[in-house]
Amino acid sequence: MMRSVIRRTVESSETLEDFALHIEGRLDALTRTQSAIDCASDGGVDLATLLATEFMAGQAREDDQVSLDGPSVRLAPRAAMSLGLAFQELTTNAIKYGALSARGGHVSVTWRLKLSHDAHWLAVTWQERGGPRIAAAPLVTGFGTEMLNRTLADELQAETILSYDADGLRCSLNLPFTDHAFARET
Repeated sequence: MMRSVIRRTVESSETLEDFALHIEGRLDALTRTQSAIDCASDGGVDLATLLATEFMAGQAREDDQVSLDGPSVRLAPRAAMSLGLAFQELTTNAIKYGALSARGGHVSVTWRLKLSHDAHWLAVTWQERGGPRIAAAPLVTGFGTEMLNRTLADELQAETILSYDADGLRCSLNLPFTDHAFARET
């Protein structure tokens, strides 16, 4: 995972300073997630805790700027590492460019368990409101978009939909229940 993060950060960085700033944030996110894995008796990481930790690292405050809502879900270590990095990217972008860059901006993250005919899914929705108006999707995509669209699909079979609505970014993640994604049945 670290080699991949470093390689992708090199590829997406324009300057050495840009590389240093981004790699530090990403390595910190991996360290925070690894620490949560190490502290868990079952090796799983609570989804709400993973999200709250990333928001706290960005100094965003729950209730004031952030709301989290969903059932208890225990992520397997591999899924926790990938999702922790994805949430770090979303949080960083919300702080720099999105809802958390503006006074009164808010990020709401909800997750639900969904059942279909023969599969169980975890549906996570990241919704930003109250930030700068979005005119269109970015022309250039970076590490975070690749992480959300390609890495989560490859590693967790996740489906990701990014919507650049005028009132804020919306990211929908759908993850199938698999042994390598969840620590135990939720």
